[in-house]
Amino acid sequence: MDTKRNRILIALDGSEQSLEAARYLIRDIPLSRAEFVLFHVLSTLPESYWDLGDNPQLHSRLLALKTGEIKHEAEIREFMKKTAALLVEAGASEDAVKIAVQPRKAGVARDIVIESAKGYDAVVTGRTGKGKLAELLIGSVANKLIEKLSHVSVGIIGGYPPSGKILIGLDGSDGAMRAVEFAGRMFGGPDCEALLLNVLRRMDIMTVFDQPVHLAEIDEYTMEYAKDQMKTVFEKAKDTLVNAGFEAEKIETKMITDVGSRAGTIVETAVEGGYGSIIVGRRGLSNVQEFFMGRVSNKIIQLAKGSAIWVVS
Repeated sequence: MDTKRNRILIALDGSEQSLEAARYLIRDIPLSRAEFVLFHVLSTLPESYWDLGDNPQLHSRLLALKTGEIKHEAEIREFMKKTAALLVEAGASEDAVKIAVQPRKAGVARDIVIESAKGYDAVVTGRTGKGKLAELLIGSVANKLIEKLSHVSVGIIGGYPPSGKILIGLDGSDGAMRAVEFAGRMFGGPDCEALLLNVLRRMDIMTVFDQPVHLAEIDEYTMEYAKDQMKTVFEKAKDTLVNAGFEAEKIETKMITDVGSRAGTIVETAVEGGYGSIIVGRRGLSNVQEFFMGRVSNKIIQLAKGSAIWVVS
């Protein structure tokens, strides 16, 4: 079993959902094998604003904004201390929990991306932020992180995911196997249950030279071939998890065929089975398009609003 600590960047914004991201990690991963950096980007008033003139009304407004900024920073620092205390109380080593608060430089998402390049194994953030719009963060910061962080795995935590059970999407690709290896490092332990899931879409027709070709005659053969191939993939994936600390009897394999949507089926299976974490590889079978950009991971994130979604690089 790998005893190296996972270095995790938790992007916090002071919202309940970002605090839940930390609580999720406390519930689901072995804290003794992790170290955390709690990271916040402060939105500060540019110094150039003070050079706009001596207009009393403008000056009064700027002072009010500066007062609000100081109050917000104090609240954020208290929030960060509270989050750090939760991690330590739950079992994380004090020297493995650090707080980093910095003024915004390139932008909130960009500053997180820049920080993520400093040797992290994963970046974790809440699905929604402090905005009034329920999907504000997933439409901005979280979405940008998924798009930009191709060098590191990303966890998007939505709602209050059930703990102790993970679902790993497999398609036989190298990217999917990296997702299995990541799951082993991050979640490996005797208390965690895992489902290795392969989903094949319905093969009604395909297009060859812009002409539809019906697959009814070869569909059965194709399915049998796919099932045979996945047996080897399942065995390799299961061995990887066992070597990482999972108990063999707590690892299930499942193949679902003849469905219209892979993403929809993955999410439905996770919800019905109480799997709070869904783990997929960023790059699937195609060497041209990333798994996320190929729509599957994107759809999973949009559909699984109450789950923890991990996109593994």
